[in-house]
Amino acid sequence: MSDPFIACQEIARTFYAKDNQIEPSIWHAIISEQERIYTHRALFDKWQLLASAQALTIYLLIRITDVVGTPHDASIDTALLFTLKEVYTLLHQAEQDSISTAEQNIRTKQTWEDWIFVESKLRTAAIYFIVAIHFDIEFGLPCNSEHDYKLEDVQLPAAKTLWEAGDEETWREELKVLKRKRDAKDTIEVGEHKLTLHDLVRENRSDAEESHDESKKEEVLRDRLDEWFEEFDELGMILAISSTAI
Repeated sequence: MSDPFIACQEIARTFYAKDNQIEPSIWHAIISEQERIYTHRALFDKWQLLASAQALTIYLLIRITDVVGTPHDASIDTALLFTLKEVYTLLHQAEQDSISTAEQNIRTKQTWEDWIFVESKLRTAAIYFIVAIHFDIEFGLPCNSEHDYKLEDVQLPAAKTLWEAGDEETWREELKVLKRKRDAKDTIEVGEHKLTLHDLVRENRSDAEESHDESKKEEVLRDRLDEWFEEFDELGMILAISSTAI
């Protein structure tokens, strides 16, 4: 069975080299891939599911970009969004066999492969929600179950140095660097709380209100966000900018 992301790469290459004569074939290919992913999703392993989620997200970006060439048919949007939801439901299940968060418990001997899977899933979700901040992508789908992602629950992407590590040894060294930086700070623990878009939005509002009455826990959270700002990559920057629109 062909990799959904390989097919997506070919479609994306065609799209960015497109002229008006090939636009219909691009959308025929996208619809065909969406249907294939939906039909075979239960047979995919976790990496194929991740590739499917990434491919569907890219198709949504193409849909937004290709205003002229996109067929005026809302069912295409609905099909893409519904299939993405179904794929993410299966990804949630697959994640139970992997680490639960991108930077959780850096003292534990995680595999680099598991970390890549969880962080890639997180980053794909972040891109979806960046789109959701700026565009109306709700089509009346029943997407409010307890297992659905919510905008404010999206975890912030990991540090640029971790994400760009070229091998497991480099990744583990960068984990050690981050751990040393955090251990060196005389701050209280914030339990198992992971930084989320909600924290970022709350910080934006706090800055706007110029509030100086902070609890110790809030001070620690602010320090952790400051660290994140120092360490984030391009996706983190876009997410930070987008958060000001909420």
